[in-house]
Amino acid sequence: MEYNSNTPVVDMPMKWHKFLIYFSLWASMVMNVLNAFMMFNGSQYGGESEARMVYNYFDGLKGLDIFMGVAFIVMAVFAIVTRFSLAKYQAKGPKLLMAAYALNAALPLIYLLLASSMIGMELGQVMDSSTISSIVTSVVMIFANRTYYNNRAHLFVN
Repeated sequence: MEYNSNTPVVDMPMKWHKFLIYFSLWASMVMNVLNAFMMFNGSQYGGESEARMVYNYFDGLKGLDIFMGVAFIVMAVFAIVTRFSLAKYQAKGPKLLMAAYALNAALPLIYLLLASSMIGMELGQVMDSSTISSIVTSVVMIFANRTYYNNRAHLFVN
C-alpha cells in the first residue's frame, strides 16, 4: 500500500484491492501493449504474408486495426492511471476501475462489429467463444467490483 497522511485506516479485508493494484492492473497494461503491437503489425492474422493478403483483400481493415492498436495503448495508460488512483485511495479509483472493465468489454465488441461489416460476415460468424467469455467476464467484474468497492466507499475519500 502506498501510504501518505491522507491514506485512510483500513478496517476491511483488502486482498482483492491489493491483487488489483499490485498485479492485475499491471498485467492489464502489459496485455494491452501486446495487443496493440499485434494490431499494429497484423500478427493476429498469422505472419506478415497473411496480414498483407488480408489487408489487400479487405479494404479498410488495416485502418481499423491501427485504430484498435491506438485504443489498446490508451487502455494500457488507463490501467496504470486506475492503478495509481486505487492505490492512493482516491474516490475516483473505483469508478475508473468500472470504466476500465466496461472498455474491456466494449472494445472487442466494437472491433468485431466494424470488422464483420468490412468483411461481409455477420457478427455471430466472427465472434468466437473466447471473445464472448472475455466480454461476459468483464461485465461480471463490473458488478462484483462495484459491490466490493461500494462496501469500502468510506476508504476512498482522497
